[in-house]
Amino acid sequence: MKKIIFLITACFVAFATKAQQASFFAADTVGCVPFTCTFVNTSSNAASYIWTFSNGVTSSASNPTVIFNDTGYFDVQLIALSPTGLADTLFLENYIYVSAPPVVSFSAPAEVCKEETFFPQNMSQNASTFIWDFGDGNTSILENPAHQYTHSGNFNIALFAYNEWGCSAFHSASVYVKEIPDINVVSENRISCDLSAPVNISLSASDNSQINSVSWEIDNGLFTASGLSAQFNFNSFGNHDVKNTVSFTNGCVKELELEDYIQINESIVPQVVLSDSSGCVPFTTSAEIINFDAYAGIVWNNNGEGDVSETQLSFDDPGVYHISLTVIDTNGCSSAQILENLITVSSPPVLNTNFPVYGCDNDTVLLQVFNPQASFVSWTIDNASFTGNTIQIPTTDKDLDVSLHVDFFSGCSIDTAISDFVKIINPSAAMIQQSATTGCVPFSVDFSLQNPNLYSAVTWYFDNDTSASVYNPSITFPNAGVYGATIITESTTGCIDTINAGYLVHAKNSVPVNLNVDTISGCSPLSVNLSAQNIGYNYWEWKTDSIVIGTDETLVYSFETPGIHAIQLSSENYNGCPFTQNFAVAEVLDGDADFIVQNISCNSKEAVIIDAKGNVASAQWDFGDGTVETGTNVGVHTYENYGFYTAFVSYITNDGCPGVEGVSLSFAECLFSGSLGAGSAGLFAPMDGDNIPDSVLIVPDSATMIYCGPVDIHFSCPLPQDSVSACFWDFGDGTTSTEINPEHIYNQSGTFD
Repeated sequence: MKKIIFLITACFVAFATKAQQASFFAADTVGCVPFTCTFVNTSSNAASYIWTFSNGVTSSASNPTVIFNDTGYFDVQLIALSPTGLADTLFLENYIYVSAPPVVSFSAPAEVCKEETFFPQNMSQNASTFIWDFGDGNTSILENPAHQYTHSGNFNIALFAYNEWGCSAFHSASVYVKEIPDINVVSENRISCDLSAPVNISLSASDNSQINSVSWEIDNGLFTASGLSAQFNFNSFGNHDVKNTVSFTNGCVKELELEDYIQINESIVPQVVLSDSSGCVPFTTSAEIINFDAYAGIVWNNNGEGDVSETQLSFDDPGVYHISLTVIDTNGCSSAQILENLITVSSPPVLNTNFPVYGCDNDTVLLQVFNPQASFVSWTIDNASFTGNTIQIPTTDKDLDVSLHVDFFSGCSIDTAISDFVKIINPSAAMIQQSATTGCVPFSVDFSLQNPNLYSAVTWYFDNDTSASVYNPSITFPNAGVYGATIITESTTGCIDTINAGYLVHAKNSVPVNLNVDTISGCSPLSVNLSAQNIGYNYWEWKTDSIVIGTDETLVYSFETPGIHAIQLSSENYNGCPFTQNFAVAEVLDGDADFIVQNISCNSKEAVIIDAKGNVASAQWDFGDGTVETGTNVGVHTYENYGFYTAFVSYITNDGCPGVEGVSLSFAECLFSGSLGAGSAGLFAPMDGDNIPDSVLIVPDSATMIYCGPVDIHFSCPLPQDSVSACFWDFGDGTTSTEINPEHIYNQSGTFD
């Protein structure tokens, strides 16, 4: 009984307690020496760990990192210990593999030529894949690639080698690429259709001084030559290969192989057949090229038609003719081919008949072919057939077209169609010509008849009670209306007929436009707004004083000149007839005044300003010194001090126009000295009397006269006039005067003493 209970209890303990379990993994199990590997511990219910590695390393870390410095396979063992000391062991044999890196090596020439193909030799060991970098932007994954440099200079070749475990190694070597000139084979006649002409071929290089030798080979040694240029003669048609070998002074060699470069093509003669080779003029035959597919281009020189296998050839003159062609065959050969004496064209007898034949309507007319060589004549007139050299047919009121077929004893025949073979003399509306049908009164129209030589007399009767007996009358219709005419004609054959033309002329009324002429008054400049809305059509032209001032429907115009200005408008009325009417009158009032300053005498402070035009009715004066006065067109004011002033006048003209004008004023005191200073300029005045000095110098002291030049200045001698017989003035600008009170004009700017 006890034994059974013990076993049950032991089983219960085993299921209730979880045992520790050792487990781990490594992110990478394969690497290259030296290989650093980190192990991730995934054990459960363990308190401590014992790691053992076959490279002799041990560790108690939970997640150890181990460095493998040797190559080969390595075992890993992990013992996981529970808190009570129970152990669980996980052993993985050969779990880690450490590979040795590849041994990289290759051989390559130290120098190559540009565009020369070379083969670097790969001598690497323990490697399965490769990457070549040639230093010019090109790479290769071949074990032993071929390479060619397109530029000269120094380049570095690098080889990266990888084994199956991803281990890599690197090796590099430098190579110098020698420059060679660019070369090209040139021939202006390499494609030819002339077997007898030699083919010239030459070498074109960017720098001929670097060329050591040149050799040529045609068709694998059929022809050879040397030198920069060569000439070859061929005795058979066909294509030829060219091989060119160039050696340079730096030891480089370059070859050019040009397949089918020289082409000597054989021209193909066209084979032409004709539908007819002889006949009478006008003669037409069909020419066809049987071997048309052998040509890339064809021009029939007889008629200029191109690139067709069959063409129509027409001949209007008798003679023996060749067929001329310009052909380009599929070989590229162009040639002119002349097939001689293929076509013979004869001249038929001349068909003599007088036409047109004139007749009267509802009569008969005689038709005849004058040619003794005509064996048979067939006439077709208005779908009716007649035969015979001479026939007589009835006429109606219309012209007749005739189709003729004539056979001649020579075997030639003529088919011809003649329009209006029979002309019926019968005036109709279609026979009247006129210069115009619609116009504005008075409307003049020139009339005429077609073919006036058909008539011996003609009389015109118009609906406006005028008549004329000439072929081309000119009639004026003074009144509006629709007018016709009656024309009576007599033909040179005696036919008389009357035609009533009911509608020939439409004379339209030139209705004037009634406008109220308004007068627009104002001061200059006067701006006027003109509008022709609902007045006239299509165009507008405004005039004043015989000058065109605008061509728009509306216009804004400014009048500057005072006076009366008439404004005219030209346009079209609703009939399309032109008119010119007075539109308005612009009365431009004079708004200008001309204020001037009368002479200001020396030592005077009085200003007199007047309106020279006499156009001012009233004015308000602001003299610039604080004085304001109201007056007329004359302003008089005395200033207290010398100096410069600007007087403004606001005025109303006699026409009631306002204005403002400014006047500049200058006042200075005249001072004099009795002695002459050295270098001074001034006035020298001889005087009568023993006690009067021989000369007196007058110089400005503090006052300066300032003017806007050119300026006209009146000078007054300050000495008593009865004691001075003469004065000598020096104006300081190089001019002088002996007058007592001279007038002088300064033409240049500056300061003058």
